[in-house]
Amino acid sequence: MALVGPVIPPDLFKLLVCSIVISQYVFRRYEPTLYSAWLTFLSGQVVLHVIYYVRHSTAMPLLTWIAVNAVYALGLTSAILLYRISPLHPLSSYPGPLVRRLSKMCALPSAWIGTTHEDLLKYHRMYGRYVRIGPNELSITDAAAVPIIYGHHGWKKGESYAIFSRVKGGVDSVQDTRDEAEHARRRKTWDKALTTTALASYQERVRARARQLCELIASARGEAVDLSLYAKYFTWDVIFDLGFGGHGFNMLEKGHEELPFIKSLAAYIRLIKTAGNVPELAGLLKALPGDADVEMFIKRVAGIFYSKLEEGVSSADLFSHIISPIQPSNSASENERLVAEALSDCILFVGAGSDTTSSAVANTLFLLVSENKGENAIYKRLQRELDNAFEDGDELDSTVLIQKVPLLAAVINESMRLLPPVSTGPFQRLSPAGGAIVAGHFIPENTKVIIPPYAIHHDPEYFPRPDSFQPDRWMPDAPEEIRIRDPNAYRPYNCVGKQLALMELHLAVAALVHRFDAKFAEGFDPDAFLNGERDAVTRQLTVPLKMRFSLRGLDN
Repeated sequence: MALVGPVIPPDLFKLLVCSIVISQYVFRRYEPTLYSAWLTFLSGQVVLHVIYYVRHSTAMPLLTWIAVNAVYALGLTSAILLYRISPLHPLSSYPGPLVRRLSKMCALPSAWIGTTHEDLLKYHRMYGRYVRIGPNELSITDAAAVPIIYGHHGWKKGESYAIFSRVKGGVDSVQDTRDEAEHARRRKTWDKALTTTALASYQERVRARARQLCELIASARGEAVDLSLYAKYFTWDVIFDLGFGGHGFNMLEKGHEELPFIKSLAAYIRLIKTAGNVPELAGLLKALPGDADVEMFIKRVAGIFYSKLEEGVSSADLFSHIISPIQPSNSASENERLVAEALSDCILFVGAGSDTTSSAVANTLFLLVSENKGENAIYKRLQRELDNAFEDGDELDSTVLIQKVPLLAAVINESMRLLPPVSTGPFQRLSPAGGAIVAGHFIPENTKVIIPPYAIHHDPEYFPRPDSFQPDRWMPDAPEEIRIRDPNAYRPYNCVGKQLALMELHLAVAALVHRFDAKFAEGFDPDAFLNGERDAVTRQLTVPLKMRFSLRGLDN
């Protein structure tokens, strides 16, 4: 090498080669965090200069310093990349795209654009049910793996959790914390807030907002409305009614005034989705476009949180349960920590609780209207079931809907299978010490694993004609073997607000279908709508869902 001798002394070059070999051995399986990388770099610089001074009795020349660091960086990068695609790597037997095996950085563009779900589905159709999507990460669409990885004795959460605190500081939410004991402690608070009894007490407020949604649509008198936007207004109002006792924005009345806030949420979850691919670099992602919008979202929710905290609690809302651990008998430092935890949980509740349900409401109506042709259309069948279950003027009831309108649950299940509100996760898990056998496949220890709902629910072996809308496959008499549970349905880390979201979804869809006939507005392009859906933790609808609604005459 021409640099050895004139620029890099031979003894220093030998030391450099040894450093590359040792560093490659350490980093080839364990990704360094931003902090550990800087610490390693700075400590290495100190050692390098000390060794050079001891051996040569002079300070290291600038050119030598540049050459040493360049050779080290190039040598270490090359060694790591070659190892990752070599037969020596523990995941070498698993197929996958070359660029993904080299670095997870290659996943950042699709995460930022919002096409991760489509990429993973494409990979699984190319390579099978076990696909290597990162240097140390697998994506699995084997139904037998779901209870093993996500069940009660499943694997620990991966590094894609806890992104919020890495990006914005603060503490992890109950969903993001990776400590099992900590999660169990905080989960108890939410479980009490969402018992069957508590949900029943919330139903009237959800029903009132569903009625208000219908009134808003009826006021358009058949003119085109953007249902995807109105669904957001509905879920935002429900979330703030239940979570903060009405300390919200009343969007069904003045939603257009709060559009910047809705956009700030989209920017927030887009950043979280992108950072989840490379948690080690999460802090750097604050520099991505949209950080000001993220700050706006957090500040608005925090302002409402502290306002409600000063006002006091009401036994009729979720907030009373969320802050129940905060007690005068606690020390000041403990209450400070509990307030920070409650705020983090509220940010999660607002973000996850509004976006998932609103996209599910919009997509369910989209799918129903897409195939609404003839008296045997699912839309017409659902209207007939609702008519039979409820007399004119009866209030919709979620319990009655489940018991007497089985087609509604089937429609919602099929909608969430085809267009899941959470398409790829954050569902990352880490394989246990010593590795594990999953359906005959050995997963080496400390391997990151995900089971993406969108990909597994579009597997034709589990769901024949996976791209078609067929709610009957979820009816009580349908074959049991096709009912694959969502990874997010398993305890102990399942979605804490799932039952509340389902209640909102049942009441909103039932109210709209029972009261209105619907069709797409002139000029609406269904393909453009579907192509505009983005995977950003929750499903983002970027193309307005323009529809026309006409009253059926049941309540004229």
